[in-house]
Parts: sequence; structure tokens; C-alpha cells
Amino acid sequence: MIKILQRSVFAYLLLSTCFVNAQNKGAIFMPKAKFIIGDNQIWSSPSFDDQSWKEIETGKVWQSQSYANYHGYAWYRIHVRISSSLKNNALWKDSLRIFLAHVNDVDDTYLNGVKIGHIGGFPDEQGGYLSKWPAIRDYHLSITHPAILWDEENIIAIRVYDGGGTGGIFMGNPYIDMVEKMDGISVSMSNQTLKYNSNNTVNATVVIENQFNTIVPGSIAYVISNTAENKIIFEKKIFIRLKPFEKYGLPIQLPYYSIALLRYLYSLSSWVCHILHKHRGFLDRCVEDRPIQNF
Repeated sequence: MIKILQRSVFAYLLLSTCFVNAQNKGAIFMPKAKFIIGDNQIWSSPSFDDQSWKEIETGKVWQSQSYANYHGYAWYRIHVRISSSLKNNALWKDSLRIFLAHVNDVDDTYLNGVKIGHIGGFPDEQGGYLSKWPAIRDYHLSITHPAILWDEENIIAIRVYDGGGTGGIFMGNPYIDMVEKMDGISVSMSNQTLKYNSNNTVNATVVIENQFNTIVPGSIAYVISNTAENKIIFEKKIFIRLKPFEKYGLPIQLPYYSIALLRYLYSLSSWVCHILHKHRGFLDRCVEDRPIQNF
């Protein structure tokens, strides 16, 4: 996997972080779920019969799906077959991810009756209601976790509490995939690291952070180019071995003028994930690997 961030060097550099929150190859999408309002703990059981429940889309708030004025407790039940090919084809073969996007406001998440996640506070808990909007629900389980039924139907039950406004699972498409080491790598360059020099250069630091408890070997390459002349000014590639939870700072000196462009790329294996910073938006895509000089 490779991550790329491209940016121009202007008088005011925006904070840019390269962190891909996208599914990996072979992901299983979960666009529909059984749904009911109310609250009953028995609904977490995989043996519960939910055939009479309404089916709704998981990527939209329930208020837009015939529950316009409802706030309070509700449950989702997702039926999904998890193929063993998912783990067999993964590079890391360590953890399964259940990604539920955003949940407004509080959730308990169960896999086949086993609680695997909890974010926020329900009104009936000791601390009372605590909204954790807009936290992303991204739950990881070891591939040997007994709750995972490989090559069988699995039931993901999500207990949700909405304290007002919109409620439910939305702002993203829930899916299941395998976690790869690159998912724990973030690459960023902050305004706080910039130092302006008298010789019309800027000292900056690109920070590569390993957010997982495992060693991640890889490399970072960067290119500084003159966009007006379409010419490379400087390029370099460094091999690094990130320890668990390590932050590595790469110092870079840039020319201080608006036609300078910095592109930096962190690579781990044979996939490429581009994040190109352009104005206020991001362009995400994954393509096959290619030589560093062509990124």
C-alpha cells in the first residue's frame, strides 16, 4: 500500500493529514438492515426472529425513512455471510474490521450476541446520556475471535440511542473487511512545524505515525517540483521501520514560492492509495503499484 499527499507551498499552508478511511480489497458491503424502534436486549441474540421488522438503508438517518419525528432507542440487525476468502486473501491476516460509519448518538454493537463495541453513554447507564457524535464506529476483532462465524451467516445487532436531531447509522456505507497495516499509518504536515528562513526557504516536517501495536516497515519518498517549468527540483526516498505507536518526523526544506509543489508518498506493499490535496477537497482512489518516480 502507498499513501500520497500532494500540496502547493504558499504563504499559508493548510493543515493536511493523509489518513485513508476506506475499505480494503474484498470488502463486504452492508447497505440494508432490519430495523425497529424501541429497546429490548433480546434483540441482540442471533436466534431472535426479526422477519417482521422493517428493512431500511444503513447509510441514511432513520428520520428520512418513515421515522421523521422519532428520537430515542432503536435497533438495527444486519445479516451477513463472512467468507473465509476475506482473511485468506488479506496481506496481514490479523484482524477483521466491522465499519459502521457514523452513529448518532450512542451505540452498543454485537456480533452474534457478543458485544464488540460501545461508544457514548445511554440514558440508563450510570453516567447518563453522552452523545459521541460524530465518532466513527470502526470495530476490530482478531480473526480467531470466537464470535466470527466464517463462511456462515452472522448477525450484527446495533443498539442505538438518538437524543435529538437526526439518528441512526449514516454518513458512510457500512462494510466488513480485513485490517491491513497501512490502515494504521497517518501522514501529515502541520503549520506548527513550519519555519520560514531568510533565504526564501521553509523548513517543514512530514510526520508519519504508526497507530497500531505492530512493527510497520516501509519507505517515504518525496518530490519538490517547479510547476511553472514542470521540472523536479529535488527528490529523495528514505526507508523506515516504524515501531508500534511510533511517530517519525521527516525534515524537508522547501523553496518559498507559489509555484513549488511538494508530493510525499509512504509505501508499504503492492497497492497504491492516492490522496491528492487540492483546494478544499480530497480525491481518493486506489490503483495498482507503479514506480516512485511516476507518482
